[in-house]
Amino acid sequence: MPAQTLPRRLVIVANRLPFSVTVEGGALRLGGSPGGVASGLKSYLDALPRFRPQMPEYHWVGWPGAPVGGELQNDLAAAAGGFHSTPVLLSEAEMEQFYQGFCNKTIWPLFHYFPTLARFDDDAWRQYRHVNEVYCDAVLGTLRPGDVVWVHDYHLMLLPGLLRRKRPGLTVGFFLHIPFPDFEIFRLLPDAWRKEILAGIDKGVAALRWLTQDHYDFIFAAGDDWTDEDMFAVLPEASFSIRVGYLSSRARFNLGDTEDVLLLLEELAGSLRPAGLVPGPNS
Repeated sequence: MPAQTLPRRLVIVANRLPFSVTVEGGALRLGGSPGGVASGLKSYLDALPRFRPQMPEYHWVGWPGAPVGGELQNDLAAAAGGFHSTPVLLSEAEMEQFYQGFCNKTIWPLFHYFPTLARFDDDAWRQYRHVNEVYCDAVLGTLRPGDVVWVHDYHLMLLPGLLRRKRPGLTVGFFLHIPFPDFEIFRLLPDAWRKEILAGIDKGVAALRWLTQDHYDFIFAAGDDWTDEDMFAVLPEASFSIRVGYLSSRARFNLGDTEDVLLLLEELAGSLRPAGLVPGPNS
């Protein structure tokens, strides 16, 4: 029998690691991560082996929760190894402008449709770019051949583009855990910032990467915001593409809302089910 191919390693990149550190009395103290994204992902990964024995190996890249300097960096590296992690080391000043500044005072209010609360500060933007570049270097330093990188949330929207430019063959996914605003809100960002963010999360580039890796007999794609147009634009003509909402789109079809998409998927699943196939207990 041919040897089984192990799943490719998954490299998760997020603002926070699955643990946090504090420095007390000159020593590191480890605790749980307060970040919702990190906690949710870790719970998922911990539970996955029960449902998928051939679970891929994973590695995590993120900030440990506090600035760590000197010899304590060696202690941090040793602790991170037990969590399959690589810590991204940032100073208090860097985190202040990056996290408290651009992330929380610009992106968070703007993407939640509170534009009057958003601040547009050039120094904060420059620090946002810098931290994304620091993350990029940290990820590149951990990569193995065949790794799949999964970048998370609004803190790291430039990172997918940076990684693709420095490692063109790399498979990179991105997931935003907050709403993406419509264009009338997004355009309030300065033009240069807007272009860099869109280049980072370009769904068309990501779709092309998957399309060129293999041949697919059936492609189904659905999207509900204007950034999905980049994806629709690169799909083969025969793809089954749907824009959720009755707006002008490059997709072949429109459906009113996500409930309609779910109904369609149920119908497709029923029509593709081979005769004699009996649904399992979880169907």
